[in-house]
Amino acid sequence: MQLAVSIRRYILSVLVLQALLFCLPAAAFSQRLIYTTYRLNQNLYEPNSELVSGYIKVLYQTRGKLLAIGTKFGFSIYDGNKFRNYTRFGEKYIGAVNDFVEQEDGTLLILSNTLGILALDKNILRQVPIVPKTPAPRFFNFLRLSGNKLLVSSTNGIYRFKHDHFLKTAVNADQNGNTFYDLENLNDKLLLASNGPNSPFTLFDSALHTIKTFPLKQVTYDVQADKKGNLWMATPDGLRRASEKKLLEGELKFEPVPAPVAKAGIDSKVVLNLHADKHSNLWIGTAFGGLFRMDTLYNITQFHFANGFSFDRVNCFYADAEDNLWLGTENALVKIPDPQITKYISNDGLQASTIHRLLFFKGDILGITTDNLFRVNEQANRQITRLDTLPESIGLFAANDHIYAYSDSIFMDVQKISGKYSIRKAAFKRPENVSFKRGAVAFDDNTFLIPSIKGGLYMFDRKTFIKITDIDYTIEDMLYDQRNHLLWTTQLNGGLRIYNTGNSLELILKDTAITKNISSIAAGKNGLVWLSSRDKGIFQVTLENKRIKVLQHISRKEGLSSDLCTSVLESREGKLFTGNTSSMDIIQQINNRYVVNNMAAQLGYYNEIYSFAEDLHGNIWAGGLNGLLMLPVDANLISVSNAKTFITRMQLNDSIISPTDIDAGNMLVLAPNQNDITFEFASPYMKNESTVKYEYRLLRKGDTTWSEPFTNTTLALKDLPSGTFKFEVRALFPGGNTSGAVGSVSFRILSPWYWSWWFITLCVLTLFSLTYIVYRYRLRQVIRLQQVRNRIASDLHDDIGSTLTNINILSSLGRRNLHEPVQAREFLDRISEEVNSSSQALDDIIWSVNTSNDGLDETAARMRRYAAELFDAGNVHYEFELDPELAQRKLSMEQRRDFYLVFKETLNNIFKHAEARNVWIDIQIEKGNLVMSVKDDGKGFDVNAETHRNGLKNLRARVNRWSGYIQVRSSPGTGTIVMVSLPVKA
Repeated sequence: MQLAVSIRRYILSVLVLQALLFCLPAAAFSQRLIYTTYRLNQNLYEPNSELVSGYIKVLYQTRGKLLAIGTKFGFSIYDGNKFRNYTRFGEKYIGAVNDFVEQEDGTLLILSNTLGILALDKNILRQVPIVPKTPAPRFFNFLRLSGNKLLVSSTNGIYRFKHDHFLKTAVNADQNGNTFYDLENLNDKLLLASNGPNSPFTLFDSALHTIKTFPLKQVTYDVQADKKGNLWMATPDGLRRASEKKLLEGELKFEPVPAPVAKAGIDSKVVLNLHADKHSNLWIGTAFGGLFRMDTLYNITQFHFANGFSFDRVNCFYADAEDNLWLGTENALVKIPDPQITKYISNDGLQASTIHRLLFFKGDILGITTDNLFRVNEQANRQITRLDTLPESIGLFAANDHIYAYSDSIFMDVQKISGKYSIRKAAFKRPENVSFKRGAVAFDDNTFLIPSIKGGLYMFDRKTFIKITDIDYTIEDMLYDQRNHLLWTTQLNGGLRIYNTGNSLELILKDTAITKNISSIAAGKNGLVWLSSRDKGIFQVTLENKRIKVLQHISRKEGLSSDLCTSVLESREGKLFTGNTSSMDIIQQINNRYVVNNMAAQLGYYNEIYSFAEDLHGNIWAGGLNGLLMLPVDANLISVSNAKTFITRMQLNDSIISPTDIDAGNMLVLAPNQNDITFEFASPYMKNESTVKYEYRLLRKGDTTWSEPFTNTTLALKDLPSGTFKFEVRALFPGGNTSGAVGSVSFRILSPWYWSWWFITLCVLTLFSLTYIVYRYRLRQVIRLQQVRNRIASDLHDDIGSTLTNINILSSLGRRNLHEPVQAREFLDRISEEVNSSSQALDDIIWSVNTSNDGLDETAARMRRYAAELFDAGNVHYEFELDPELAQRKLSMEQRRDFYLVFKETLNNIFKHAEARNVWIDIQIEKGNLVMSVKDDGKGFDVNAETHRNGLKNLRARVNRWSGYIQVRSSPGTGTIVMVSLPVKA
């Protein structure tokens, strides 16, 4: 008997041990859920993002939506595109920055550990002169009160800062020499000052009079009050809780923290900073434990290495105007686009990351993974718990008060009775060689339709399977419209089919016109149906007169990130959620246009989405290949921003215009060669910077047309002409609105000197003058030509005409004296002389007008020939010397003729009158003048004697015509020298 009892005890102990061992993982699992139920969707900005330092101490957003980031080594201003860094003021390092505040005029005040207070006004940094002398070695925190009062906490009490002056306050008079880290508004009338080492925790009023001081051993870094009357304090010894009511009654006593806080160990960690968000969650930043979130029920969520948060230390928080939560850590700046958007993967309670299907069922979200059925409990901080295992699960569907899940071998019936789930499992006796796929529907609680992978549809009545005749194709998805007794089915490459299920399955429609590749069907509002396709986006359709009518079609053209859609859901609010192979899109209609928010681009969320479900509160759950995502109903997915667009940089060919000069608003005057301009701009849309588009216009002469939108934040304008311009750029945000104020800069490109008015005037005058000169030249040429013609006519008339007249007279005399041969012969000889003279005169005329004879060498050759013909016939010895340079000179036609005739007349006079035996001819070029000397040894003459001959007069007339010089030296019996000098005129 004792042996039996011992055996029973042993068996019982083994069973208990096994039960404990079996329960241990579950206990550990549920315990872990207290701390880590989900993970944050975060974006990182690290020092390699051009951030001045990764050690972030304080964050602040200006009214212009710029983010100010105080670090251990200076500060940065983030405009949504780039970080503008400030590490020095002159030769001094700025050092650690403790706080920021923006004044009414837009000046940003900066608290520096080493330089006191700096002011940043229109991109110009200056040091605020402290009057009187700096009252404290270090400043920690700003607090703005009503009436534009500004308080500053320091290592020497609390001061009021006004117009570059530190004013002592009543608080400071009482607490001089004490260190205060943080200043907080407790309510409209009461303020708190958290204490530093050996300093009291102080309560004071808006008139800055101390109400009560509380000596504390612990340093308090930060204080936050919640809506339950708790006062939470961040201390190096952990999170502390006090009662606000008791504090106002004059008692400050730490109260026990809630059990979840103690279990999470926050009461013993170094707590640095606290932040209460608009949903009454308290965010807790620690020095070595990462980040914690406490909701209104004191449920704690820890974000640390285990769930993707890679930082031990969280120094500060800031919630910006677009509901982003910014965190400053020891290594990076972290942005959480919406802290309520939560992600769950296998480490967060799912046990398997791939989610096949989600359904809303009696206040909970139920889903199946690859091996289990799970529940998201909306009443318990959205904890995820496994309801049961379902290895190799396939599908999940609902009917009335039941949820059904199945695999190839198990059919699971789930009910929720009195808040508890009841699960019945039954083994499938499926047909031979048949494998099922997702997409099953229920006609009622005992009749189900389940599609087969190899094609066909089977009816299941909980016991047996019956194959539906006439359906041999592979069904991709199904929807049963119980009210209208319609079964909708889809087939890849086969389109859409609709059956009437009244008495039997009757095919009433087959449609491939919309698309052949429908991937899923979902019921929409008002009895309408949504179809997602693999090639054309999504469609809203209705059945009308046995024909499909498309009511809406949304594709990439309307902004979808992909036309390959895997699932679709219409929420009760009318928003559309569509999944694809990389992420999901959220579609809203704003101002009669589709606004599409892509979760990959907007929030950096990537997952192949298979299913959606909407819970009781309107939150949207999305499941897919890599876990589960929860989108709160009030998530600020598309921020309607009115941020200004800033021109942050203007680069010319060889220089850069500073932001200070751009912000000054003055007209910039640019040199003519500075006509290649690159603009850089940004509009601080912090929800997702990369989704902002821009458009610009270059105003000139009334042009007001905006460009097509583009995503770049730089724009290069090349080869701009001279003139006055105004460059304007504005942002286009995902919500469809434009930036509140455009960025603009006016500039004038000077004209190059060759386009200046004086140069153009000079060119016009020069052209006019040249035209006039050419005209005068042509006129002179015409006149000259006419003069030549007149001279030729005169020569012909004088020489040839007189000669012909003489010939005519001599011919008449010859005819009269034919009876006297001697007399007649004399007349004939004279006629012959006249003909020769006329021929020679005509030859001279032709030679003078021939331009090929313009060279002096040609003139000299003719002169030589003439001298030879004249003197050789008269037995006169002559010498002819020519300057070799004559061959390179030319004379104008008239000058050449006159020079030749002067030469000819001179030689004729010698031949006829001088009776000379020797003649010396010398022609030279001297100083640009043509000099001719003709000397003979004839009888000479008296140059001063009166004579009726015109030879010398003709010579002087021809020489004087060219402003030349002629000298005749002669006397009876001494010969004659004729010197002629003419300036050479080609």
